[in-house]
Amino acid sequence: MGVFNRIAKNARLGDGYVGIGTNNVNANAQFYTTNQEMLFHKRRMCEEDGFVVGNIGTQKSGYGGTKTIYNFYVRVDERFTKVVNSPLIDIIKDLTEEDIFLWYLDDGSWHKTTNTMHLYSNGLNKEESEVLIEVISNLYGVKPIIRIDRKRDGREFFYLYFPRDLVRIIRPKIKEYILNNSLDSLLYKVGGKEYEDKDSVVASENEVREIRRLREVEGKTLSEISEIVGMSISRISRISNYETYKNIV
Repeated sequence: MGVFNRIAKNARLGDGYVGIGTNNVNANAQFYTTNQEMLFHKRRMCEEDGFVVGNIGTQKSGYGGTKTIYNFYVRVDERFTKVVNSPLIDIIKDLTEEDIFLWYLDDGSWHKTTNTMHLYSNGLNKEESEVLIEVISNLYGVKPIIRIDRKRDGREFFYLYFPRDLVRIIRPKIKEYILNNSLDSLLYKVGGKEYEDKDSVVASENEVREIRRLREVEGKTLSEISEIVGMSISRISRISNYETYKNIV
């Protein structure tokens, strides 16, 4: 349990809005997305945490698109007020794994050609982005890399690039979260359900040698190796049995 409520953190960082109206003492929140599964999931989270929620509605896209935007409102609550009145850095320092997963499913992207991940954190400045890097590094032992998204109109935003070493650790966890919460329509955010078994995902020579060392020298099971390297058991079996990457010794 963190200092801040999980859904309140997501309202400020992800696909949501949290603020205090002119006639209210406490803040309320709104969540919106084109993905109904994700919206129903957040609504369930609100109900689990004891918030009073409204019905699912729709709104027009603020960017002039034709996709339907689904939304729901959450009544005023002091937990939202706490998030509104707190420095963003304090909220970032309080992020848990679940918070990272939700944020990535809102604002993250998967890159098919490089098998890497990006987290678009446009609302963060450099100092806040560096704190987020440390939080993720503390959770997974690998640091994401800060990059700049330069828009055509001259605006610049920071975002985080997840290198493959980090992807190998965090991707299976986010995939498990997706499947456990019936969010299958978001599997594209992690390269698809069968990503590990795609022949197009090339393992490095060091990865192949490490898998074989863990199997042959340390005697670890396929399941144990899968947990360590973030690949499927079937793929590890093929590598360790020299059915693939036969040229690497």
